[in-house]
Amino acid sequence: MTEPSIESTVARLCFPRGDPGGVTTAGGTESTLLGMLLAKKDAAGAPVQTVCTRGSRPEVARVVGQLGMPAPVMLDTFDALPAVLGRITAATVVVMTVGTADTGAIDPLREVARVCRLRGTWVHVDAADGGVALFSDRLRPLLAGVELADSVAFEFPSLEAGIVVVRTAESLLTVRPPAVPDISAVFRAKRHRLAADLEDRCDLAAEVADEIAARPRLRLLARPELSTVVFRPAGADDATVAELCRGLPGFTGLGRVNVAGRTWLRLAVSDRAEHLRLLDLCSLSATALTPND
Repeated sequence: MTEPSIESTVARLCFPRGDPGGVTTAGGTESTLLGMLLAKKDAAGAPVQTVCTRGSRPEVARVVGQLGMPAPVMLDTFDALPAVLGRITAATVVVMTVGTADTGAIDPLREVARVCRLRGTWVHVDAADGGVALFSDRLRPLLAGVELADSVAFEFPSLEAGIVVVRTAESLLTVRPPAVPDISAVFRAKRHRLAADLEDRCDLAAEVADEIAARPRLRLLARPELSTVVFRPAGADDATVAELCRGLPGFTGLGRVNVAGRTWLRLAVSDRAEHLRLLDLCSLSATALTPND
């Protein structure tokens, strides 16, 4: 019996019904480029305006530029999407993200896709950072609504490849597949490990979030949806948070991010002991930097 291809496996996970399809790519950026190219082709030569949030990955804006499309309309949140789409006269493509570049959150896939359906807008989901959740029985419900998309982009760093899948395989007939090695065999061997690794990171993120919530000197932005934790010293101003981040070099996955006009520390978790040591240092530094809090 012939094993299903990696493209058909991932496509069917995203789109349980109909005749979905997919192609392997060199990575998440190329997957998003193909998804946006399909949105452009769907408009049959008409101008296409991209709409996304500020939490979208920087690669989205770069891809839009490469395709000669207008610069994306950047929203703070998708709450304003119905009004924004109502003001745009051109064809539109909305890009949602699984694992946003700022907080690591998952955009409201089902709610946004339903708004787009009313407008006839192409829906692209950039799942380069968190799409592996589809391979996990436990995490798959987090991506409820992805089946309403038109195209979905994935990236698998450990496989040095990506995939773009589409609701209708026929739409791929006008696209020349990228020249990439066949990764079907290694994908089948590593699929369950990919899911288990993400589950482990999500569990670690939840544990780190619990530690932050238990420390009065630290403030948690929100419970992590995947494997990114966002926090800051309680009572510290933005300059203090930036200074703290600069003073803590060498910690894996640590950076700073702007959320709603405030500076926060962003941690992509990977190592429990290292991250607990980081929280200890942040608490001590916060005490020294905000002595009157």
